[in-house]
Amino acid sequence: MKCDSRCFVSSLLIDDHPMIHVKFKLKALYYSVLEYIVGQLDQSEETMQRLDQYKTQLLKNKAYKYNPKIDADNAIMSLIGSHALKWRKKYSYMLLCDIALICLDKKMTIQASRYFKRHLKENECKKIDDFLNGLIVNRKLGTEYYFLKNLPEQYYRNIEFLEEPEIKIVVTANMSAGKSTLINALTGKNMAKTAQEACTGALCYYLNKPFEDGRIHIHSGHASLDVSEDYIRSMGWQNEIFVASFFRSLDSKIRRIRIIDTPGVNSAVNRHHGEITKKMLMTEQYDKVVYILNANKLGTDEEISYLRWLRKNISPEKTVFVVNKLDDFKQADDNIKDSIVGVKSDLARLGYENPIICPLSAYFGYLLKRKYYKDELTEDEEDEHMLFCRKFKREMYDLSVYYDGVSMDPADNIFTEMEKRCGLYGLEKILFGGN
Repeated sequence: MKCDSRCFVSSLLIDDHPMIHVKFKLKALYYSVLEYIVGQLDQSEETMQRLDQYKTQLLKNKAYKYNPKIDADNAIMSLIGSHALKWRKKYSYMLLCDIALICLDKKMTIQASRYFKRHLKENECKKIDDFLNGLIVNRKLGTEYYFLKNLPEQYYRNIEFLEEPEIKIVVTANMSAGKSTLINALTGKNMAKTAQEACTGALCYYLNKPFEDGRIHIHSGHASLDVSEDYIRSMGWQNEIFVASFFRSLDSKIRRIRIIDTPGVNSAVNRHHGEITKKMLMTEQYDKVVYILNANKLGTDEEISYLRWLRKNISPEKTVFVVNKLDDFKQADDNIKDSIVGVKSDLARLGYENPIICPLSAYFGYLLKRKYYKDELTEDEEDEHMLFCRKFKREMYDLSVYYDGVSMDPADNIFTEMEKRCGLYGLEKILFGGN
C-alpha cells in the first residue's frame, strides 16, 4: 500500500492555473503533452489521480483530439518549439513546474526536461537548466517567471513539508472517552466517527498536508484523492485506513503530523480490538501516546487494567494523559482541580511519578476551529459554541492554568483565548511543539 507516497501527503491547488483562461484548443494541447510526459515517468495510482485534477480543472472533462502517444514529438514541437510563436517557449517552464508538482520527484522532473530539449536550441536548453536549478536546487526563481503564478511556491511548500521530520502521535482510550472527538479537534475537521459504539475496528492513520487545497485523500486498498468528510465517516472501518488532509490550526507553523487512531480496548463485542491496539503500541514507532480519560468515568476496573498494561509496556515519558469532557462539569456539583488531583493520585499508585495530565474540552476545541475557519455549524452546534464561550470565561473552567508556558496575551483574538481556556492550545503545544 503506497499510503506514504509523496503524492498522497501533498497538496495541489490549481484553481488559478495560468492555462485556465487560454483557448480550449491550446489547453487541450498543453494537457495532452503533460499527460504524455507524466505517463512516461510515473503511472502510480496517486500520480495519475493528481494528473486527473489537471484534466478536470483545465478541460472540464471535455473531449480533446490530441494523442501524443501516436506522435509525441509533433505535439511537443507544436506547443513549445514553434519559431513563429516564440511566446510559447514559456510553456516548457510551465510544464516542468506542473510535472514537478505532480510527481514531486527531482529526478523525474529533470528527466522530463529531456523531452523538451530535443526541440530547442542550445541556448534555450541552457535556459531550461538554469530554470531547473532555480526551481529544484535553490528553490528560488527570478521575477522573469511571473507567468507561473503560484506554481513554484506550491512546489516549495510541498517539498519543504516532506523534508520535515514526522511527528507521530498514537491516540488510545476505552470506548466513549472522546477519542474521535479529540482527533476531530486536532485536525479541525469532522473525519473521525463519534458514535457511542465500537465503530473503529482497525487502525486509522491521519496524515497532515502542507496547505489547504480542499481535498481529502484516502487509501484503504486503493487510493482516492478527493473524498468528503461524510464519505470517510460512512466507511466500515474494518481495514486499515489512511487519510491525508490539511490539519487546521490557529498556529501559523505547519508541522508534518501523523495521528494514529486505535480501536477501543474494552469492547465487549469485539475483544480483538484491544489486541490490535496493544500490538500496534508494541511494534510501531511513535513520539507520544495520548491516553484519554473520560472525566465522567474515572477509575473503572477496565480503565485501571489497561493503564497497568500501559505502565508496564510503554515508557511513561511518552505518555500524555488527557482528562476529556470537562465541558460536562457543573460548577455547583463538580470540581475540576480536585478531579485532576485525583487522577494524579490514581496514576501515582500505578507507578506514574510525574505524569503529564492535560485537562480538556475536545468538543469545544473542535467547534472553535470550525468557527474560526468559517464552517457552517448546525443550530445545535451554534448554541453549544455560544454556551461554551460563556462557560469557559469563568475562572473554574480556565484550563490554561494547568499547562506550563500557556498564558493569556492581550494580543490574543477570541479564538486563541478560548482555545487556551479549553485546553486544546496547551495540548497541541505538548504534542507538536510551537511558539
